[in-house]
Amino acid sequence: LLRPPGSPGTADDRNSKRDPFLSELIKGNGFLQDCLNVTFRRTSAVMLSNQPTYWDEALETFLYQDSQQRWMAMSMKEGDVLMQLMSGSSTPALATQTADGSWQDSRGQILGGFEAMEGQPDLHPDALLQRMPEVGTSIIFKTGSRVRMEDGTKGKVKSMNHSGVTVEMQIEAERLVDRLVPSTALKPGMALPGKKQGATEAPQEVASDMEKLGLPATADFASCRTAWRKSVLQLMAQEMCEEELKKVHKAFTNILTYFAPKGVSGC
Repeated sequence: LLRPPGSPGTADDRNSKRDPFLSELIKGNGFLQDCLNVTFRRTSAVMLSNQPTYWDEALETFLYQDSQQRWMAMSMKEGDVLMQLMSGSSTPALATQTADGSWQDSRGQILGGFEAMEGQPDLHPDALLQRMPEVGTSIIFKTGSRVRMEDGTKGKVKSMNHSGVTVEMQIEAERLVDRLVPSTALKPGMALPGKKQGATEAPQEVASDMEKLGLPATADFASCRTAWRKSVLQLMAQEMCEEELKKVHKAFTNILTYFAPKGVSGC
């Protein structure tokens, strides 16, 4: 006898109970924060706790699974969030998934949830393949640092946030203009900050991770970040297995932890 749709044991029943985080695309519903009621796409371009992450198209909100296998919703607007998570610092979450699958905010209030999206992933391209998220920017640049843009224009760092670096530039003799620029498009105008004070090369274990990214043990953090990004994009373009990506992400995480200031919250 045929079971009616939705009866126990049918494909419809199994799909209805399917973990949404097995899907490439998920959508938030019923959250008080509008930033969570959007579509998120899974990507291996940034991995945390050795697992892929989910990002919105604007790269302002992401979801990751922590070491206790709890899903957390994070805002990139809360400082240098990726640096904090990679280096093991605690960072407030927008929402946290509980053991029963519900979502709560920091006050314990029950929020909305996520559901799998059936559709064409190509309609929601992986934004991280086009633009690098801001990570470790506060290691490379400081407020007041002199910088150069790719076209040679010089300026001074005014502030930093999840979208990049606000640079104060002198356009004319008496005219100052602020411009928001991705940190990857900037080069320090003086000696590059980020290298450990008084160290000519990294410790052996960190040097080994730098070597995995094709860099010498004397590499600064900005070079490591660029090499990490390049390696990830190459592996994803070649459709390499996730294990190779995990090795690259682990190496970069170890490097970032070495360079990250202890007890610093970020931008």
